[in-house]
Amino acid sequence: MNRLLSKLIAASCAILTAVQTSGAATHTWTGGGTTAYWSDAANWDASNPPQPGESGAGLIFPSGSLRLSSTNDLPGLAIAQLAFAGANYVLNGTNALMLSPVIGDSITATGNSNQVAIPLILQASNSFSIGTNASLSLSGQLSGPGAFTLRGSGLPGTGTLGRR
Repeated sequence: MNRLLSKLIAASCAILTAVQTSGAATHTWTGGGTTAYWSDAANWDASNPPQPGESGAGLIFPSGSLRLSSTNDLPGLAIAQLAFAGANYVLNGTNALMLSPVIGDSITATGNSNQVAIPLILQASNSFSIGTNASLSLSGQLSGPGAFTLRGSGLPGTGTLGRR
């Protein structure tokens, strides 16, 4: 019985450790920095910008931000989700953003007239969800071994998608 209990405790500790270490960071854009760069800590809530090479993060672009146009200057950033709750965002830059979804949609847009003009590397199967009265335009290059599907109630007239 003690041996079985020891194995159960060890297994529980391993699961708890995996859950605690798999929690990826969420970064919320405020646009309050002096530049439009993602590396400018003042552009992110709690001065918590995504980091070069970070993996599994969530990036949130809410309504009410001070700056709507931004530039991804971070190399090797792999995110699980890109969420647009606000409208009229334009994401620029030449550094590719890797989409590595864990669960749920890779990109969600509930706000109108958002544009992603940066290269996207699809690492796995991705879904892009467009809400009612929302739009999303992807004008950067799409590459990588993954694919994408569109879903959501806002699909008719939701913007443009292209793959080079």
